[in-house]
Amino acid sequence: MVTLSSASLILLFLLHKYRVVVIRRTLFITACLYTLRTVMMLVTQLPSGYTNNSAKCRPELPLKERTLNVYIQRTLEQTVHVGFQDNTKRMLCGDLLFSGHTLVMIVATLTVDRYIPSAFRILRLLPRIFACVGVPCMVISRTHYTCDVVIAYLSAVAIFSMYHAFCEIESQSDRSRSILNSLPLMRIVGWLEENTINFKSKNEFEFPFMDALGRNLRIERRTMPGERADKCVTSNSPSLTVAIEPV
Repeated sequence: MVTLSSASLILLFLLHKYRVVVIRRTLFITACLYTLRTVMMLVTQLPSGYTNNSAKCRPELPLKERTLNVYIQRTLEQTVHVGFQDNTKRMLCGDLLFSGHTLVMIVATLTVDRYIPSAFRILRLLPRIFACVGVPCMVISRTHYTCDVVIAYLSAVAIFSMYHAFCEIESQSDRSRSILNSLPLMRIVGWLEENTINFKSKNEFEFPFMDALGRNLRIERRTMPGERADKCVTSNSPSLTVAIEPV
């Protein structure tokens, strides 16, 4: 379900007319959430919820074996697999509070719900279904505790809502008087959205590179008649020269 939610979000990025703005906002919100998740994991450690943790999880390394190479290897391993792990092998456990999978599904649901054009509003149901199925499955499979997914849901909704609530304030004077402006995070949002208009009513789809292709075709059509005229003059000029030379 995480993969399907991510696919729906990527498809929105590709088709949205103002994809650069949507991608920038989504990446910033996701970065904030994962930064908060990192802080939570550093200050809170929960035991894994599997029935037999010793069979599911890799053993904890002694302090002497925790070298820089081990950290780099595990970081690259998680990066290549995009956070997914093979259930048939022993996994890295302990990254529980809070759920990163829930963050992806909720952010995808909120983003698609906000930025999809009204003509395609029926498609909003897809990421909602993915999230409604995927989140309970993580609790049932003991991958996460219930508190993990609840905190992830509340955090994603809170940061997503605050970001877009601040963006909907159009004038700089109103933004400076807003209670949201007292948050340090909103100072960065104000800088990111300084030259961006409100896109709430401008959700449109377009195929990538179609505008550039259309402009090139129009330019070619405009230049073709001129090229034909030049060719006609060039082809006729020798005969004119021959006719004039005897005179």
